[in-house]
Order: sequence, then C-alpha cells, then structure tokens
Amino acid sequence: MASVSLPALGRVAVCGGTHGNELSGVYLVQELERQRREKGDGVWPIPVTTVLTNPRAVKECRRYIDTDMNRCFSSDTLSSPVTDSSPYEVRRAQELNNLLGPKGSPDAVDMICDLHNTTSNMGLTLIHYTSSDWAKITQVPVRVLVLDFTVSDAYNLESVSKHGFTLEVGPQPQGVIRSDIFVIMKKAVDLTIDWIHKFNSGTVFEGGELEAYKFIRSVDYPRNPETGTLTAAIHPQLQDRDFCLLNTGDPIFLSFSGETIKYQEDGERHPFFINEGAYYEKGIAFHLARKTILNIPSMASVSLPALGRVAVCGGTHGNELSGVYLVQEMERQRREKGDGVWPIPVTTVLTNPRAVKECRRYVDTDMNRCFSSDTLSSSVADNSPYEVRRAHELNNQLGPKGSPDAIDLICDLHNTTSNMGLTLIHYTTSDWVTLHICKYLQATIEVGPQPHGVVRADIFLIMKEAVDLTIEWIHKYNSGTVFEAGEVEIFKKIKSVDYPRDPETGSVSAAIHPQLQDRDFCLLRNGDPMFLTFSGETVKYKQEEELHPLFINECAYYEKAIAFHLGKKMMLTVPSVQVQKD
Repeated sequence: MASVSLPALGRVAVCGGTHGNELSGVYLVQELERQRREKGDGVWPIPVTTVLTNPRAVKECRRYIDTDMNRCFSSDTLSSPVTDSSPYEVRRAQELNNLLGPKGSPDAVDMICDLHNTTSNMGLTLIHYTSSDWAKITQVPVRVLVLDFTVSDAYNLESVSKHGFTLEVGPQPQGVIRSDIFVIMKKAVDLTIDWIHKFNSGTVFEGGELEAYKFIRSVDYPRNPETGTLTAAIHPQLQDRDFCLLNTGDPIFLSFSGETIKYQEDGERHPFFINEGAYYEKGIAFHLARKTILNIPSMASVSLPALGRVAVCGGTHGNELSGVYLVQEMERQRREKGDGVWPIPVTTVLTNPRAVKECRRYVDTDMNRCFSSDTLSSSVADNSPYEVRRAHELNNQLGPKGSPDAIDLICDLHNTTSNMGLTLIHYTTSDWVTLHICKYLQATIEVGPQPHGVVRADIFLIMKEAVDLTIEWIHKYNSGTVFEAGEVEIFKKIKSVDYPRDPETGSVSAAIHPQLQDRDFCLLRNGDPMFLTFSGETVKYKQEEELHPLFINECAYYEKAIAFHLGKKMMLTVPSVQVQKD
C-alpha cells in the first residue's frame, strides 16, 4: 500500500461543552486544565490547548442558548456580519474561529478533538467529514462515521481545524455525568495525544483497511398528521442497537396504541443516534448509514370508602415523556371508545403543559415542589412562577388538598435517569390503599432508567401496565373484593449524599463510580466504591450502617446537589382492606 508523508501536528486543541449539557467533555476539559495548573505545560508530550466551547450553555446546563453551536462553523456563518443581537453561539463561533482558525487557512490549528455525549447507545464513535483525511487514530477501538461534507459546508466546531473530529460517547443522558462514560472519553483523548506524539516523533503507522459508516439519510418518528405530535417510540428490539444491521421487515417503531412499524426499504442499512434526546427537536428518530471499508495508506509523521374519582397525571416534569405520551394515549382511547373504556371513571391530566411543549423539566420552578399547603394557600399574581399558578389550578380541579372534596387517588407518572425500574413513591407508611396497590403490582409508578426528553417503548409499556393494574385493583376494591393482610417491602429515605466538590469553586469533582452506577436499591456496605474522581481516585462509602442507594445519578437532582439518596429497607405489615358497606 502507498505511503503518505504529512507535516507534524504542532497545535492541537481539546474542546468540551460545545453542547452545554453533554458533561463528559466539560469535566474532562476541567480535569486537563487542573493537570496543567499542577504540573505545567509539560504534563503532555505535545502542546495542547483546552477550550470550554460554549461557557454560557455549560453554566445553564443547556444544549445551547440561542442556536445549536454545532451548526455554526460553516464558512458562510463564520464570514457573516455579527452584532450584539446576533445569536450567542454565532458570536462565540466567530471568537473560536479567530482563536483556532481561521478555518481553511494555513494558520488554523492542526487538530481539534471536539468532545460530545449522546443518549444513543453508540459507544465510542469518531465522526468526521471526509474519507481522505488520513490523520486519524487507527488503533483506538472506535466506530467511524463519515458525513462527507465539504469543509466550507461543515458546520461543526472541529471543521475549523485541519484534521478535526468529534468523539461521541454514549449512552449518557444530557445533564448527567457517568464515570464509565467519562473514563472511556478520557482514554480516547489520552490515546489521541499519545498517537500525535508518536506521529510527530517519526513513528510509521502502517496502512490497512478501516471499517466506517457513511451517513445516508435521517428517519423521523411517526407523527399525527393533524397535530404533528409523535405517535410511536423506538421499538424495544431496535432501542440501544446503534450500528446494528437493519433488514427489511425489522421492527423500528412501536406505536402508543401497540402496533409495530417495520422497516420497509430494500438495502441493508445501519441505524445510529437511535432515540437521541437532542434530536427530538430536529425531527430525527435515527440516522441511517451504509457500512463501507476505507483503505488508509501507511503514514509517517382497613375498611375504607370506595375510590370513586381517580386521576392519572403525566408531564409534571415536561421532559419525562413516558407519562406525557401515556396520558395522550389514554385520551385517544377515551375519544375513540368513550368513558367506558375503563371499569372506573378516570380523569387524565397533562400537568405542566408549557414545560411539555418546551420539553423542559419546568419553566420557572420545579412543579413537583409546588403542592405544599403553604404554596397552595399563598396568593398568586400574573408574575408568580408559572408552576405555582398551575398548581393552584390543579388544586382547584383535583382538590382542594386535604378536603373531603379532593379526588380519591392521583397516579402521577414520572421517569428517572436512574436505574430504578418500576418504583412507587409515597409519603406515609399508613396509606393502606397505596400499599395494597404496591403489593398488587409488586412494583411502582416511577419508571426508569429513561433520559429526560426521550420516550422509550419498553419503559412506556411498563408504565402502561402499572396504570392498567392500578385501575384493575381499584375496580376490584370498589366491587367488594377483600384484599388480605400481608407484608410489603419498602425503603425509607434516611438522607441524601452530594457529589464530591472542589472546595474553592463548588464544582463537581467526581462522578458516580461504575460499580455503583445503575445499582439502585443495592446494599451499600462500608468500603464500597461510591465515586470516581476525574483524576482517577475512588471515593468509598465510610459508614458502618448498611443502607440502600436510590435515585443514583438522577439528572434532575444535579441542581439540588444530590448524587443519590440513602434508604433503609423495612417490612410493613398491612392489614386486610375492603370497601365500606352501606
């Protein structure tokens, strides 16, 4: 195979936070900067510039402020005039072009490594825009995506450099840092630096074949033709199978009414970015690629009243989508079949419609903290937080709280990014109705793990079954069924644990340890790993009392300074219950 000789790579930049809620790159850049402060520029064998690409979005833990920064680096955008009213990311892109470019010029930095996360199950994926840029890692076990844009049309940050690429590492929900994902990303960056050092030192890298995936087109979700809303989620047989071979007849979507939608095209394609949270707003369920082989040259260089009124509520947090779509599906069933579709009267409520519309947890304040008696009795005005005003509306509709007129049972549907399975959460150990429903379900209504802003068909089906069983239990109870006494295993919250933090800045300095991640409700013993610092040290549990962690690495709890809760396992004895007889 032919050889090519290329100039040494003298200027390299590692960039994180292009999307402000993709946290592995943010914390890796901070860790690299910490290493430089402690050990000086000689910490790496080559000069490395570190860049926090979108600092305002990082501060707010949002993908972007005004527009997607990863679409702001085309030659047209970089050469357009800017003013104070221009989108923040466009102005910042031009700043970075001045710092790292100018794009396409001999003065541009030699290589940019732009760090990203994805909610899709893509592992470690290298993305670039040409199949003829040989200055790539050839020894890191990564998948390679080729988008094949011209440099001027390429809109991503790395296109500013001569040999840039994106490292996508997933699955990781936006707004969350997972230590296993962080470690993979850090290893990839370390190996990139090592490769460049060897290349600059004269190592000859042999040529060979490289398997790559070339982008073909994007596929949207099935949608309601009138409203444009989603009518289906990724099929469980496709979920988490990025880069698998998709054949004609394979399931790709599962509609909310239960129908399977199959892939109907000829030609073998490979889906990627399956169910990516950030792509909902772009109308993309997944991309399709064709697998190809690149030839790269060698390189040098109790008795209770009947339950007459029941409400099923979804969208209290607007980006927890299983409940949103389940409420919509139940409303569709009512429209088609009438109120008799269920054996008991059921009210369906979209709790926080504004947050649902924006696919955000909340608009002004966490709605799941707005139903205290003090908040519900407080005066409200037009400038009161939206969720407080909405809570007052719902209290009038479903309450008033604490009164005889309040609805008998509310089933509030949530998702968590934690690996909690199906979990019922309530606030007393003497609510026999709730505990018997728990005993009947052998599970709960809090369903995870599911990233915020994403709906998974498997999680949706679990939630739907739980709601159906709850309605069935209430119907049996109201019909006179006697539910026998028994024991229910519960977990009682004891305390919350925060992440380790930098004492000066207060920023997170560690992530959940891989041995704890996804092990909600496991037994945590003295000496078990809890956190892995970004510099590689393990932080262990130091308490004698054995407790059970829950809501591990819950995305929505970062703002509350909670890494996980600790609970104590208990057994509750619940009495036999039956409906009161007239």
